[in-house]
Amino acid sequence: MAGFDVTDALSQIISLRGLDREFVVETLKESILAGVRKKYGKGENLEVNVDESTGEITVKRTRKVVEEVEDEDLELDLEKAKSLGYDGEMGGELVEDIPLEDFGRSAIMVAKQIMFQRVREAEREKVYIGFSERIGEIVTGTVQQVDKRGVIVNLGRTEAIMPLREQIYTERIRQGQTIRAYILDVRRTSKGPQVILSRTHPDFLKKLFHFEVPEVYEGVVQIKSVARESGDRSKIAVYSKDDKIDPVGACVGVKGSRVQAVVRELNGEKIDVVQWSSEMSLFVGRSLSPAKVMKCVLSERGGSARVVIVDDQYSLAIGRGGQNARLAAKLTGLKIDILSESQYREQLDRDKESLAMLAKTRGVSAKMIDRLILAGFSSAADIAKSSEKEITSIKGIGKKTAAKILEDAQEIDEEMKRKAEEAARKEAEARLAERKVALEAKKQEEEEEKRAKEGEQAEETEEEEEEQEEEEVEKEQKEEGAEETEEVEEEESPSTAEGNEVESEEEKPIETGETSEEKPVESGE
Repeated sequence: MAGFDVTDALSQIISLRGLDREFVVETLKESILAGVRKKYGKGENLEVNVDESTGEITVKRTRKVVEEVEDEDLELDLEKAKSLGYDGEMGGELVEDIPLEDFGRSAIMVAKQIMFQRVREAEREKVYIGFSERIGEIVTGTVQQVDKRGVIVNLGRTEAIMPLREQIYTERIRQGQTIRAYILDVRRTSKGPQVILSRTHPDFLKKLFHFEVPEVYEGVVQIKSVARESGDRSKIAVYSKDDKIDPVGACVGVKGSRVQAVVRELNGEKIDVVQWSSEMSLFVGRSLSPAKVMKCVLSERGGSARVVIVDDQYSLAIGRGGQNARLAAKLTGLKIDILSESQYREQLDRDKESLAMLAKTRGVSAKMIDRLILAGFSSAADIAKSSEKEITSIKGIGKKTAAKILEDAQEIDEEMKRKAEEAARKEAEARLAERKVALEAKKQEEEEEKRAKEGEQAEETEEEEEEQEEEEVEKEQKEEGAEETEEVEEEESPSTAEGNEVESEEEKPIETGETSEEKPVESGE
């Protein structure tokens, strides 16, 4: 192989595959060495050199000169050594050059296969490392294939897959379409690195705002949390480090231009932008937008909040299928108990009743009830859910008293639950009765409408029948008139024929007589 051919080949591999030159040269040496071993044994005494400047490849083999040869690959006798140009003594070493032409076809094929394999492995490793460092970023690719397993996306250096679970269910992806997605994971497989993409991950939404909102990209506005149900609706909580910048306005943009760009990318997914606050009660209230919160009570033990909504906005706070409440809980990280104003009043009455019942039990004084309320226990249900350790941590309550309080609170809680279930059952029965009445009324209306329609149809049918009868009468009259006309014509036609015949008969004798009278006169003359 010519030197410039090797140099050009190395340069092409380095540029096309994006590999290190030193690695490619070393791989070439190892590949050639593996091919040489195919013909010349284990290769412990073989050496391959590649001159990077000229591209010249040299292969040298070193063998020891001995009297009795045991291994021809490593040893040779003195006579053979001298025939090869050796001028040393017994026990020395002969270094000989092996021309590449002597390798044979099989050795060259082995070297070629190993070279390609090593380069391919190195390329795959580089792709794996490159995309592993980009996990959490957004990439743009072309859709190459769409099937039941997912979407295959061509990213240039490799192919990525977007499984069905990572696709927005409302969008239809087509082959050849340019698409943006979030790098979720990179896995090693027997076929090379496998890049997993996602368009449903909450961080995909977060990264899109980094692209569309300069204040977010620069870090002035921070996205504190994201709650998302892909394809339907999302909520993001934003905070501004600069008091002069409105974080919500920055993300929404002029006439909603910035947030609409993200909405279009997500195929019409609705996005609520709310302002984050370190005051959790305020943040919880904002997270339930567009509903307005009357009151928010945080649990003293943390992890939950009770929110009171105006009665006419209760369904708005819950959302369709409970979606708004779920997203608010994800956004805040709290378990949110949403009550309407009337429900909250009923709940307060039940809590007061349960505490009053607890105060009436033996061993629980009014002072202890006050201490429990100050500690964050607003009802017997709260106390029943707690532990003896929590209650004994309250000043003035010992283990025996705590055990008694827990036991009584659990009994009262069970009783209150039974009452609530009974009330709910009665309310459900009342609703069911109302529904039955409404259904019966609707049924009656439908029957009346049906009867009215049938009456209208009957009237229309009668009118149509009358019209048909009138048409038939007119038709019969016309037919009778036509028959009378024909009869009159027939009566008139015979008399006319007879008259014609009489006239013809009368005319004939006159003509004959005149002729007979004239003839004798002519002859007499």
